[in-house]
Amino acid sequence: MVAGLVTFPIYTRLFSLSDYGLLGLISTTVFFVMALGKMGIQNAIIRFYEEVKSTTKGISLPSFYSTLTFGPIVVVAVVSALYAVTIILIKSHLSDHHAVYFILSAGMLFFLCSNTILKNFLRAEQETGLYNVLGVIAKYSSLLLGVGLVYYVFESLAGIYVANIVVEAGVFIYLLRRLYTKNGIALSSFNMKFYKESLSYGFPLVGTEFTSIVLNAGARYVILFYMNTTAVGLYSAGYDLSMNVVESLIFPLSFAVTPLYMKIYAQKGKAETSVFLSNCLRYFLMAALPCVIGFNYLGRDITILLASQKFAEAYKVIPYVTWGVLFFGLGNIFNAGLLIEKKSHFLTLWTVVAGVINIALNFALIPIMGFVGSALAALLSYLFLFLILARKSFIYLPFTIDYKSILTSAAYSCAMVFVISFIHYDRIFVSILIKMLTGFFVYAGLLLAFDSVVREKALHFISKKEAPHEPD
Repeated sequence: MVAGLVTFPIYTRLFSLSDYGLLGLISTTVFFVMALGKMGIQNAIIRFYEEVKSTTKGISLPSFYSTLTFGPIVVVAVVSALYAVTIILIKSHLSDHHAVYFILSAGMLFFLCSNTILKNFLRAEQETGLYNVLGVIAKYSSLLLGVGLVYYVFESLAGIYVANIVVEAGVFIYLLRRLYTKNGIALSSFNMKFYKESLSYGFPLVGTEFTSIVLNAGARYVILFYMNTTAVGLYSAGYDLSMNVVESLIFPLSFAVTPLYMKIYAQKGKAETSVFLSNCLRYFLMAALPCVIGFNYLGRDITILLASQKFAEAYKVIPYVTWGVLFFGLGNIFNAGLLIEKKSHFLTLWTVVAGVINIALNFALIPIMGFVGSALAALLSYLFLFLILARKSFIYLPFTIDYKSILTSAAYSCAMVFVISFIHYDRIFVSILIKMLTGFFVYAGLLLAFDSVVREKALHFISKKEAPHEPD
């Protein structure tokens, strides 16, 4: 996610508002096709891994890995080919440059989609280190190679897509080799019955993923319909910046918490899982609320610093997007009951409903509010989806919500913003840095001073670090 923040200011300075908007539109299109190509199999990997590992599923680990490797790759290859053919068929309706970008994105689609599926084996195994290493290497390699190709070879967006194809192809080869050497994948171990079961679990969630993309980025098409690619560029810049910041919090939660509570549920049952989810919510919001509230306060300055003055108006979408994405991210905790009980059709149904509401709100609000209307539509849709799914999920797996802790964290966050509002420096970078550092110490100080649980945990952590190690 930090790599995403590094990429953002480079791309906003490298491309015009219009080109940045086009980049966002193509990315959104690729994500839509990826949702179809994955067929929800990535969710089945997480759902069934612990059962297979504990031998309660009646299928061996090599068969598990082989089935959920070869089956999805064939589907992704077919979907990518159909996507490329579709682009070729509608080529006459696109400019020559735009057609080239879309065709290149088809090649990127195959490797990116395949890697997204295969890396879920690392999530299931809780191989966080390797997952992060691969992600960071891919992100920075794509950035460096892409910028080089844009400057010295293509002088256009084509350099970005060629770089992504090369890098993601390398990651794909590595992941396949690892699966072969460590897990013994082989076509002979493919289990059609288990593949069908995985599809029956995962495929209903394709609708959820489709609609999530509509909620996340589909509004760019509606903005283009009413306005132009420049407006799309402004919206994309504000949205991308907000996503990079908030997902820095949500991404670790969403990728770590699901396999963890699946493991706890399989080994210890509902009661322990409820306690775990309650603690996750408390500590997640304790970290997220000051970040979101502080980012909203500093949003305009951060936008100008990272994206340059030409994207200054993009900051207007930040308050709506950050809170909307936070509600969406909380679904990783609140939807646990639905996922554990395999009620994926509830997720699909209500996510689709939220997507329809989002599209309707976009058509209603953009003519009135411009691209800011899309951000408001996203917030309202996310909030609706969060409330509906949380209520449904609690039927199957309720857990305690510590409202006092949430309100206290919110109050401390507001106090933090009040303090840093008195800090003013002419240089924008220095001003942001000092405000962030001051805000951190103010919030941390309030927590340690008035939250006895946090204080005890901090003291326990320090005492463990300072304790001498026993000899082996």
